[in-house]
Amino acid sequence: MSTTEILTTTNNNTDSTQSATDSTSETKNSVTHIINNHSSNNNDNNSSNSNDASGPHRYVTLRNGYKMPCYVYGTYKIGALPTNSTRKATVGRSTRDVILDALKVGYRNFDCAGNYENEKGIGDAIRESGIPRSELFLSSKLRQGVVYEGASAVRASVEQTLKDLGTDYMDMFYIHWPVPADDSSKIPRHIVSYQEMENLHREKKIRSLGISNYTIKDYCDLKAHMKVAPVVNQFEVSVFMYRKNTIKYFEDNGLKIVGYRALTQGDELNNKILNDIAAKHNVSVPQVMLRWCVEHGVSFVARSENVKHMISNTNLEHFALDSDDLSVLDNLTSPDSIEMFKKKYEDCILRETPWHGGKPSDTGFVGWATGPDDKNKHIAN
Repeated sequence: MSTTEILTTTNNNTDSTQSATDSTSETKNSVTHIINNHSSNNNDNNSSNSNDASGPHRYVTLRNGYKMPCYVYGTYKIGALPTNSTRKATVGRSTRDVILDALKVGYRNFDCAGNYENEKGIGDAIRESGIPRSELFLSSKLRQGVVYEGASAVRASVEQTLKDLGTDYMDMFYIHWPVPADDSSKIPRHIVSYQEMENLHREKKIRSLGISNYTIKDYCDLKAHMKVAPVVNQFEVSVFMYRKNTIKYFEDNGLKIVGYRALTQGDELNNKILNDIAAKHNVSVPQVMLRWCVEHGVSFVARSENVKHMISNTNLEHFALDSDDLSVLDNLTSPDSIEMFKKKYEDCILRETPWHGGKPSDTGFVGWATGPDDKNKHIAN
């Protein structure tokens, strides 16, 4: 069990999830009926706060004092297919309609990115909802091409996100992938971009700085140059991608963990082990996968266009996984999964750069998978 502080409250901030296989055929009337019933049930069962739309939600206190909802609504492929998408998908409902439903259900933490090509639709939905900006937690990311280009591109990207989302500040901005240096004698490009984010932080355009997909080595490189410490490292975490030593390292260094692909994009919904545990607790497989994150103190990003799934996947407080469940789930990460993750890392840190298609060593970025003290430390840890 992680020692990460998690606060259970009844404020109306949270998020939920589901796989890309979700149905999007619900009519507007049925969606409204589902949401109204959900809100009515929570008004009966929760505190007297009339603004609470979706029951108890979890928050984590970041080391700079800000509170972040732990259930993060992912906006990747919501109403738009990014031009750099590598996985086939179809566009369902519009970004505006999906985000409006998510807001009505009670989601308040939204994981965005300029290269998702839907931030304007998200901003339109937020404005139409009438929900005060102070009740929302909005994050976005700097894509690899921006990080490669440097400070001026970083500033332009942040300014565009602010404009599209219709806000004058971001709660969090991430370096999406740690783009390396041209050669080992230079400062890695992700650090140069991070330093510009520090400038934007001082200008109060970004409240909290985040990193994403950083290894221990990447973070050690950053620590030598940073003036404002990041508060979160976001990387892939699920019952099938559990790098417990990496999680512990970053937690010990004061960062909270936000995991993406918590539901493995729906690839494991028929897994027998997960289905057996779900049946044992009379819950869904996604609820098991997300409750596992909760048990380990990991906030999670996941998404669904289906309102029923949005609701059910925030309903994680009525059951807990026992020690037998955790002993099984904690050991589902396979060597093949780790190898795939390693290859993804090697590819993604160079994507949108002139080096893409080569290897990290081509840039002089040596030892990407090593830790500061153990030269054999593997990204799998």
